[in-house]
Amino acid sequence: MVAVGEEKAEHIQKCAWENVGDVPNVPFAQYMLEKMLDAGDKVALVDGVSGEALKFSEIVDWMKRVSFGWHEAGLEAGHVVCLVTPNCIHAPAAFYAAIAASAIVTLSNPLYTPDELKRHLTESKWIVVHPLCLPGVQIRI
Repeated sequence: MVAVGEEKAEHIQKCAWENVGDVPNVPFAQYMLEKMLDAGDKVALVDGVSGEALKFSEIVDWMKRVSFGWHEAGLEAGHVVCLVTPNCIHAPAAFYAAIAASAIVTLSNPLYTPDELKRHLTESKWIVVHPLCLPGVQIRI
């Protein structure tokens, strides 16, 4: 369930730093999944306010379940998924789930103006909203 785009020479940016190795020629979702599987039960993210922590293995499990669930619900490769969320430890997992399902992700800041947020929402096939942001999104759809 990983999309592979067309690679063009004009889209490739080379790093100016010598200590950065070559970027692997695999889809981003696959690359991240492999790295997170290698990290296993190490802590990946910690919420600075609540202290809640997510391990890499938990992110992988959540990402797989959510991406397959979205696929079963009708999410198709190329659909645009709008994520409306404040900074929280669950946002990266939602992002990874969407790209693992071959979606295109647009990130919307909950502090966008009504017109900015409406543009993101109307151009998206799917909208994933953090509960704290739901009232602001509801009045714009």
